Amino acid sequence: MARLFCILLTVLFLWGCGVRQPDFPEILPQGLPDAYGAEGGLSALPAEKWWEGFGSLELNILVEEALGSNLDIREALARLDAAAAGFEAGKSGFWPELNFNAEAGQQRSRNSESGQVRTTERYNTFFAASYEVDIWGRVAAASAAEGERFRASRGDLESAAMTVAASVADTWSLYVHTLYLLDLAQGQLAEEKTLLEIEKARFSRGMAGILDILRQKEVVLGVGSRIPDLKGELRLQEHRMALLTGRAASEFSMGGAEKRRDIFFPALPDPGLPLELIEKRPDIRAAQARLTAAGWDMEATRALRLPGLTLSGRGGLTAAGLALLGEGWLLDAAAGLAIPVFDGGRRRANVARSEAVVRERVAAYERSVLTAVREVEDALVREARQEALLGETRLRLDAARMTLEEALRRYRLGGDNFDLVLTARSRIRDLEERLVNQQVVRMQARIALHRALGGQWWEEGARAGRPDGSAGTLP
Repeated sequence: MARLFCILLTVLFLWGCGVRQPDFPEILPQGLPDAYGAEGGLSALPAEKWWEGFGSLELNILVEEALGSNLDIREALARLDAAAAGFEAGKSGFWPELNFNAEAGQQRSRNSESGQVRTTERYNTFFAASYEVDIWGRVAAASAAEGERFRASRGDLESAAMTVAASVADTWSLYVHTLYLLDLAQGQLAEEKTLLEIEKARFSRGMAGILDILRQKEVVLGVGSRIPDLKGELRLQEHRMALLTGRAASEFSMGGAEKRRDIFFPALPDPGLPLELIEKRPDIRAAQARLTAAGWDMEATRALRLPGLTLSGRGGLTAAGLALLGEGWLLDAAAGLAIPVFDGGRRRANVARSEAVVRERVAAYERSVLTAVREVEDALVREARQEALLGETRLRLDAARMTLEEALRRYRLGGDNFDLVLTARSRIRDLEERLVNQQVVRMQARIALHRALGGQWWEEGARAGRPDGSAGTLP
């Protein structure tokens, strides 16, 4: 009894050592700024669906469809389910393993003196149980690591959703602005054809030369050649949108219903502070979870170098024949202590590897934070630059239109310098296209800003892959 009491005291003492929580200091990349270098706006960030700020029903429908059908999101959901199953499997280590066994055997032996053959039968039915006492917290650490991997997978899912939403908005903006370019090219073609007819009429009256007509024909052909290219570009953008929404390219069409509608451009939001990205960006949360998981894995690996205690037992019925089953019984219990002595350095190497993985995860986490800050800074700079360029282009376009009016006025009064008209019209065409292109670049910068700022707006999608419908807790 005294020996059993000492064993129990030892087990309780070792159990009290428990699992050691990985000690991670507050990890922030060196040089993380207190504020962004580029100035943001004063309006608050959209609470949920930022793309609704563009005022397009078509865009809203496309984003919602993509969030429900995109293949990247479906892959991320499957990985999240796998991580949830891994977490459930990891919790099984807290419980004993119980198995039911049924055995039937027959033994025949021959007596060497009498030559008599004897047949012996044996039938056993019993329950066998085994339990690993989590003295050093290995099971708890492994389970905690699986929980962190689940959180990382959830961050990956949210990051995939945010990337898909931004990609849909980006593709939609390119499509709409290509429609504007097509509409612009068709209008320019009609104007150039009208001017060609005017030149033909002037030629018939002896007021223009054949060279003027030939040059204007060249302009008409040049402007008209852009239209097939733009139509082809529209189809390619539809193909990309089809993939984003999980549909076949041949069965998808956007229709161009909004090509003449001005898209509302919301005010520039306040980006907040760089430190806030740690909570807003799901990829940063995923990197942080992977770092914590690596720490738990390291603790579990260290625990494997320490002695292990396993409790086992079995109980059941035994008999020499089926008819006698139930008359005999067996019951035994055992405790096994395994102390690592020599393994060729395998356990020590595994610990060193797990420590290296932790350092790797630290670097990955710091990189994700700095990358997020850079993406916000880039988006703010791009939008500010495009805003300035748009203002400059509008002024140049107004001046070019005034120049064209004056050139046309002089030409109609009998001036013979048609080159001034051609040059002015060419400059206007270039500036009109530049204006549309700068507008789409500004919109892409705004989309990139919302993508870079992150958020937690996709709760419905996060719940979609959870067995209990929760979005922020482990299943």
